[in-house]
Amino acid sequence: MRRSYVVEVLFTLILFTVFVLGSFFILLFGADAYRSLVDRQNEEEQIRLSLAYLSTRVHSAPSKDAISLSEIEGTSCLLIREQIQQKTYVTAVFWKDGALMEAFSEESRLKLEQAVKIAEVNGLTMQEENGQLILTAWGTSEIPQSLVLIPR
Repeated sequence: MRRSYVVEVLFTLILFTVFVLGSFFILLFGADAYRSLVDRQNEEEQIRLSLAYLSTRVHSAPSKDAISLSEIEGTSCLLIREQIQQKTYVTAVFWKDGALMEAFSEESRLKLEQAVKIAEVNGLTMQEENGQLILTAWGTSEIPQSLVLIPR
């Protein structure tokens, strides 16, 4: 009688240990999957916000003639010109070192090193075709998201 009691207790403890270890590994792998999902969603949101920011900047331009793509200091830039108190100011939006950057200055004094970081993106391309501005951004997943704008 005593021996069967010990076997039952031992079996119960082993079963409980297997259950606890199984639960632990399920939680561990589930947390890793959840973290990966949240990181991917945050990255995609960052890209969407970057494209929305670019859309807002383009639509805030005084006219479609104030918008152009140009290369400054070897960097492709979206330039938005505006007149403020009889002076021409330019906003340059560009991608450099994994970030969407913006510089604002008088047109003659524009320096890209004065730029501020807007958002983190792994890449950004800007093209102009048939009066449309095509903006494409991507993150570490390398899945691009594009936006086609028609400046007003």
